[in-house]
Amino acid sequence: FHVYGKSKQIQSSVDMQASLFSDYKVTSCEGEEEWQSGGEFCVNLTTVLDCLNVLGTSNLDRTKVFLSYNTTSEILKLELLDESGALCTAAIPGMLPPDDNDMGNSLPLAFRSSPVASRIILKSGVLKEVISELDLVVGGSKATLCIKNDGVKIHVAGSLGECSVVIPTKGNHVVSLEIRPTPPQDYPLHSFKDSMR
Repeated sequence: FHVYGKSKQIQSSVDMQASLFSDYKVTSCEGEEEWQSGGEFCVNLTTVLDCLNVLGTSNLDRTKVFLSYNTTSEILKLELLDESGALCTAAIPGMLPPDDNDMGNSLPLAFRSSPVASRIILKSGVLKEVISELDLVVGGSKATLCIKNDGVKIHVAGSLGECSVVIPTKGNHVVSLEIRPTPPQDYPLHSFKDSMR
């Protein structure tokens, strides 16, 4: 999934491997069981999230989600089946993807074509704690990020104080790790926090 921010300054990417699904297949438009390399389509993220939350967030951990996209009708179909047997279905129309030329300095193209420098996948509880710490910095406008083999350091300075958070690369909070040490990089604080949320 590639998600574009409204301000066109940030983009997020989520990879969900086929092995995460109990059943995963790509079929031709005629319905034949023919594997393909896949394809791309675009839908409104807010609509998708609203549909996923229709049963309430307390039930989502016990809810089965069925996703399908029909290239002929250009409809993303979401089916939510909860443990009691209730089935909710939503049909979300596809939309034109944002034009790379309309995204400032061709951010989507740069995002997709640039190799991943470093990647650390953390449990969501850690990110929640980091965001809450960064939210306490009054008047901060930029976040400095430094990635090293022993940890990820985030530093924010504001008008009334500063905050440095170090996330160690060892521990049970780390799900996956690909570290290539990089020099410190500055990012707009609001965009940095939005991307972590």
